[in-house]
Amino acid sequence: TIRGKINSVTIDNCVKSGVIFENAVATCEIVNSKSVEVQVTGTVPSITVDTTSGLQLYLSEQSKAAEIVTSKSSDMNVVVAGPTADSDPVELPVPYQFSTKIVNGKIVTQPVDHGGF
Repeated sequence: TIRGKINSVTIDNCVKSGVIFENAVATCEIVNSKSVEVQVTGTVPSITVDTTSGLQLYLSEQSKAAEIVTSKSSDMNVVVAGPTADSDPVELPVPYQFSTKIVNGKIVTQPVDHGGF
């Protein structure tokens, strides 16, 4: 657990690890890791995930607006508070399979929808 305000936090080459932090001014980076859990209890403006498999990312109400940028990563879920104070948390899968087409001379990429989700 990291308490207080920090500039940034980097989780690099970790396996089956967990990190909890309050506030990050710049970013949280998760790199080259497997089966990690990261919880933000305060705020963070951006989260970067690169070459990571099996991420559970818990975002506080204050950090729900964070930009999450992913590359070469899979099996990621973002957990946020439910719609009401009495609701259970909501787990949202981050897409890692995409479909790319050329439309009117431009690249258009969208997450693949497997239906039922």
